[in-house]
Amino acid sequence: MIRGLLIVWFWTLVNAENWAVLVNSSQYWYDYRHSSNLLSMYQTLRGQGFKASNIIVMNAAAHVCDARNVFLGHQYALPDHKVNLNKGVPTDYRGKQVGVQQVLDVLRNRHDGAVPNSKRLLGDARSKIVLYLTGHGGNGFLKFRDRELLFAEQLAAVIDEMYLKSRYSTMLILSDTCQAETLVDRIRAPNVYTFASSRRGESSYSLINDSDLGVALIDEFSYALAWLLAQPNGSSRSMSQLASDCGDAVELSTPVLRGPTQDILMSDFFSQASQPILMDDLIV
Repeated sequence: MIRGLLIVWFWTLVNAENWAVLVNSSQYWYDYRHSSNLLSMYQTLRGQGFKASNIIVMNAAAHVCDARNVFLGHQYALPDHKVNLNKGVPTDYRGKQVGVQQVLDVLRNRHDGAVPNSKRLLGDARSKIVLYLTGHGGNGFLKFRDRELLFAEQLAAVIDEMYLKSRYSTMLILSDTCQAETLVDRIRAPNVYTFASSRRGESSYSLINDSDLGVALIDEFSYALAWLLAQPNGSSRSMSQLASDCGDAVELSTPVLRGPTQDILMSDFFSQASQPILMDDLIV
C-alpha cells in the first residue's frame, strides 16, 4: 500500500504543470511599451525553462506589424535594437480577440468545441499559474482597447471561481498599470499572490524612449522584473526578496506585494522544465 501511495505521489509531482496567461490590453502605436512588457515576460518564462505550450499570449496590439515600425517584425526594449523580444513568440489571441470576456473565458476554460487546446488554460488543482496583466488602468479597472473595462470585482470573482473549480494550487498575479494595486486588492481567494507595479493613486511609468521609433520602449516595473529574474539564480529568490529588489530598482512608483504570509520561491512559478532553455535573447 505504501508503495502504491508513493507511486501516486510521484505521478502527481511529475505531472503537475505550471501555466501562464499573458495579457496586453492596449492596441495603439504609442502603447508600444505594453507589448514589450508582455513579450519580455514571455521571454523571461521561456528563459527559465517554461514550456511554450503552457503560455497563453493575449496581445491586443500588433506593434511588430505596424507600418510605423521601422523594424518590421521586431520589438525592442532597449534603443540599441540588439535583442528582438518578438523572436519565437506565438500569439494565441490578438487584436479584437483580446477583450474582457475573452480573458475571463480563458481563465474559466469556458470555450466552444472549436477552440484548440493550445488556446486553453488547462490548469488543475496541482497547477501553479502566472497571470500577467499590462495596459492602461485606473482605480479598480484595466482598460481594454479603449473600449471596455475589466473591473477589480470581476477579476476577484473569476479567481474565486477558479479556486472553487480546482483550477490552480497557487497563483501569482502580476499587474503593470497605473494604480495597479487597485486591480488586485479585492482578491480573497486562497493561495493567491499579487505583485502590482504601483499603489492606489500612483501612475506606472515607462523607462526608455527610442528616437527611431518615437515611442517609449518598455515600462519600468516589467523591465525590472525581467532583469532581476534573468540574473544568475534569479528565480531562486523568494517572493519577498524579489519584491524588495524590485522596489529598489523601480524609482517612480511603489510596487506592492500581497498574499499568503508563507514565503515562496519564484522558481515555483517561473520554472517548468528540468533543463532550462539557454536564452541568448534576454534583455540584459
